[in-house]
Amino acid sequence: METIQTSTDDAVNMRSDVWESIYSAIDSVGNMTQKTELTEATRIKDDLGVSSLDMISMLFVLEDKYDINLVKVAPERLVTLGDVVDHVIMLTMNREASTV
Repeated sequence: METIQTSTDDAVNMRSDVWESIYSAIDSVGNMTQKTELTEATRIKDDLGVSSLDMISMLFVLEDKYDINLVKVAPERLVTLGDVVDHVIMLTMNREASTV
């Protein structure tokens, strides 16, 4: 039971860490966090007005932090902030699993 709780705690902590990184990444491409409250359902282009170039810049910030390759993910898969969080976590976990 202890390992299940630990992995759940790790997942919650990682999700929280990714959210903080997304706030920083969005802020790095412009002060868009002031426009709207960010939720997992926030649409990157429609709600935040992020251009394609800003989106790539935001993904580079996350790539550098987590040592992953988000830019290769098809852009149509990254519609909401929740999509970005999920992909960052998935790619990070896959990277960590492949190094074990």
